[in-house]
Amino acid sequence: MRVSVLLIIIVLIAAACAPAALPQADGGRNRPTLNAPTFVPALTPIAASNIAALAYLGRLDATAPTSTVFAYDFSPDGTRLAALNNDLLVGWNLLDGGRLFATARNDLIGVVTSPDKTELYGWRANGEVLVLNATGGTLLDGFMGSDSFANSTAYD
Repeated sequence: MRVSVLLIIIVLIAAACAPAALPQADGGRNRPTLNAPTFVPALTPIAASNIAALAYLGRLDATAPTSTVFAYDFSPDGTRLAALNNDLLVGWNLLDGGRLFATARNDLIGVVTSPDKTELYGWRANGEVLVLNATGGTLLDGFMGSDSFANSTAYD
């Protein structure tokens, strides 16, 4: 009798010490465990020369459905960020944290920003290149590149 009571007590203590399940967001993904801090605008554009001195700016949020970013590009002056996740192409203004746009990914696997920040160039696995407006994400043009590009890009 004592052994069974002791065993029940041990099981109850172990159950009380077990970690609680993480709250689930829609689609079965884990919700963030902490609230995002208020976005603090950068005082200067982000560049390799000042990255070590930057303070935490905050979290850039996309619209639902959210997922892991797998490709991204900073504008040449460090003031904008374009990123691809499983569903979306998203653009942010890094000076104020504002989202410029969120649009369908359209099977893009990579993205780069033009030197003058007016266009984004996204490419698909079949070599097709889409030219998009960098402030709205709308399609401007497109052309067929090589389908043997080995996932590397260069432009002039």
